[in-house]
Amino acid sequence: MTVSNAGIHQVVCAYQPDNPSHNKGFGPVASSLAMAQEVSLFQLASAVLRPPGDAVGNSIAYDRLSSRQDVIVRRVMTIDHLQRENLLSHALVAEPGRFTAEWALGLEESDWPLGDDFARVELGQRLDRPDPTELERRCREGADRLRETGRGSALTEGLCYLTTWLLSRPRGRFSIDSSLVAGAPRAALLALVDMLSPVLPGRWTFSTLESVESDAYRLIVMPKWPLPGSREYGRLRLGGRLAPDGPAHEAASLLVMRYQTHGLPGLDLLRAQPGWDGMTAAGRAERLRDLLARHAGTAPHRALPAGPAPDPSETTEDTRETQETQETPQAAEEGSEEHDEHPAPAEQERDPDFERAEEPDPVEPHRSAALDPPPAEFVLSPSGEDFFADADAERRDREAAALVERLLRAHSDEEGMELLREVSSRAPLWNGSQTVIACLTAIRYRLGLRGTGRRPEFRYNPQHLFDLLIRPALRQEKAARDWAWFVRQQHTVFSTDPLRSVMRQMLDQAERGELDVHHSFFDVLGPWAARIALRLGPLTKVPPLPDRPPEIPPRPRPGLLRGRRDRKAQRPRHAGGPAPAESKGNTDDFVLLGKILVFFVCFVLAVVISGALLDVLP
Repeated sequence: MTVSNAGIHQVVCAYQPDNPSHNKGFGPVASSLAMAQEVSLFQLASAVLRPPGDAVGNSIAYDRLSSRQDVIVRRVMTIDHLQRENLLSHALVAEPGRFTAEWALGLEESDWPLGDDFARVELGQRLDRPDPTELERRCREGADRLRETGRGSALTEGLCYLTTWLLSRPRGRFSIDSSLVAGAPRAALLALVDMLSPVLPGRWTFSTLESVESDAYRLIVMPKWPLPGSREYGRLRLGGRLAPDGPAHEAASLLVMRYQTHGLPGLDLLRAQPGWDGMTAAGRAERLRDLLARHAGTAPHRALPAGPAPDPSETTEDTRETQETQETPQAAEEGSEEHDEHPAPAEQERDPDFERAEEPDPVEPHRSAALDPPPAEFVLSPSGEDFFADADAERRDREAAALVERLLRAHSDEEGMELLREVSSRAPLWNGSQTVIACLTAIRYRLGLRGTGRRPEFRYNPQHLFDLLIRPALRQEKAARDWAWFVRQQHTVFSTDPLRSVMRQMLDQAERGELDVHHSFFDVLGPWAARIALRLGPLTKVPPLPDRPPEIPPRPRPGLLRGRRDRKAQRPRHAGGPAPAESKGNTDDFVLLGKILVFFVCFVLAVVISGALLDVLP
């Protein structure tokens, strides 16, 4: 049975002979799902809920199930009333893309929906669904506290060692000796995710403590290695072997130093560089080393701290002095007349026409004639429905739109990086209307593209902007249609990287069901979207836009002979393009010839049968 993807659900599993899975052992005890769905989830996630081998302590695991759902599991060892160790697993499950590695690592034990009470749940108990907003707030606060630990000197050597191996084998799976994380596996893993997520492809799945190896996670922390001869599942055991030397080692040292010095803001320069995913391991390490060495002495831009609150006594004295020095309107006019008796020479010679020339014209916001919809169509509400349920909803929508506009029209790179951090922190907290209006605003300003042509300049990483502003809104019709419109108008840009990679990944995820895209996107683009992403076929054959009828060239009339055509038929406009894979020019001739032969045979048979009947009749 399919597990629900609506929102976030929780399931508690324990050793209970009467559990619904009927396995007389470990199984689901309580959940916010229906019984059939919780049993189905337990069967899908049994390897994460009950890890193989002996449980050696509390741990956190994050993985993606075969049903394309993300799951975060905390596993706790408790002592039952018979003084026996009992494994309890508390799982959070949601649709793909809802959880991140930061979420999983940032959750403290007290931050989980049930806290410490999940050990006292009863069999068959119905649990409430967690609040996503409150859960995310706790995750971010916990992650911020972990980052302070990850930036400590105790983890410096271990992080340099692990980062070197991950840069050398970006798609490998690793088992990490617990001595490398200095007793803080969550902080070490979060530091690795923070530093390497902008430059390394793939999902960061992990387990903070395992006793035996498996092929489920990208990173596993282990207290000791399994017995000799045990299966390794293609994993590389990190600990006790020398790290590779070369650019990867140099880049890792610079990266860890920058992260521990400046924290997350120091990594913004990595996110601003596109093209990391398509590079080889050696090329990525060299580029990262050169980039970090070039910015080694550059600190990230930080906002000034807020000043101290004004002293109430000083404010009262300033107000009294201001009131004493204020003049009445008549006194002000008299004073102005006294001063006007001897005007300054510059004021005497000022030309009225020159004054009008000095006044600057009102600056209109940048508009793209090929992209911007008419003002009447670009409204805050993405459809005809009323999205403003309360008086503050419209204000929040306008604030989200203004923030994205400031981001995409920033005057300097430092300002842009500061605004990008602000958008990244606010975007996950936006509601549906704010998400849509932010997406429409990003499309309106062309994702911050600079210049025109096939290779414009990018201020920000297009993939990061897509995941941040476009992806969450694609399930809405208005956002999906406008995104498709933008892809068609900017088809020359989407035919090259980095936007080509963005488009390819989007189509692959939509095909696998990992991304929910409204059908209007495919209605507008049709099969042409895949041609752009994969660079198949001539890119100059852009289909007509949806608001204008297609131009159909006159179809040549097929002749009776093979390959014969009417001389008056027009040639295709793109005759110079590559020929189609399978020509259909002679097929129509054979079809027409077959119809004529069938008609002739039927006519002959009708004549013969009619003659035979006439001979029989008297």
